[in-house]
Amino acid sequence: MSSSSSPYPSLSPSPPGSPEIIPITADLPGAPLFATKPDLGPAAAFSLTDGPGPSNTTPSPDPAVFASVTDGLTDRLFRPKSKEPIAAIFIHAGAGFHSTVNEHVHLEACSDAARLAMKFLKAGGTAVDAVEAAVKCLEDKEITNAGYGSNLSIDGIVEGDATIVDHLGRSGACGSAQMVKNPISLARLIYDRSNIPLSLRRIPPNILVGHGAARFAQEHGMRLVPHQQLISRGAQDRFYRWRQDLINAEEAAIRRNQASIIVPKAASVEPQVHRRPAATLGFRT
Repeated sequence: MSSSSSPYPSLSPSPPGSPEIIPITADLPGAPLFATKPDLGPAAAFSLTDGPGPSNTTPSPDPAVFASVTDGLTDRLFRPKSKEPIAAIFIHAGAGFHSTVNEHVHLEACSDAARLAMKFLKAGGTAVDAVEAAVKCLEDKEITNAGYGSNLSIDGIVEGDATIVDHLGRSGACGSAQMVKNPISLARLIYDRSNIPLSLRRIPPNILVGHGAARFAQEHGMRLVPHQQLISRGAQDRFYRWRQDLINAEEAAIRRNQASIIVPKAASVEPQVHRRPAATLGFRT
């Protein structure tokens, strides 16, 4: 197809002083997009990232001119790029049903955790430092089901779980940890120690549970606290109520099982009463 029959504008050099037609790359189906820019002379450069050209050149075209053509692409290209590092903190304070009465308390806990974590990042701390600080803040809040005030186990004590993972996939975790005020700090301790080789080519753990987790914490200088220090009044009240509900449910199940056992026995006795005269008559004959 000759250049005169092409449906697209010509890309051949334009005469000096005339607008130059340049292609604008876009991930859109169909024909490429085109726009014009002024001739800035031989010493000028047209850049979207290096800032404005020399002061004696014509100003760069207004990005709004291309907005309707590029569907926002030019706006993204011309937008000033931040030189500062960007960080974000995302807080998840527990799934499931939350009472609307306590919604503001949950939101305040999330806000406090996020702000504390951001302080660590602005002070030069690592992402792992910020995560540990945020989760510790949540564990110390009675409103969350973690650390102090969390729901009690069947034995009436707090057993905490926590996991921490960095951007390289290295992790530390603990489960059913007893007498540990902040399980996330124990997970961080396990994470840090997992990179230190042991004697005899042993592999350090990256997850510990139960009494082994508490023993590991104590051996590495983490203070254990009494069980009662982790139990809030609300958690204790819920435990007593749910334990009574469990006892009532188990007793009801036992009564249903006993009734189902008695009914078949009664049904099996009835036919024997009717057969006994027939059997007796048969024997006498």
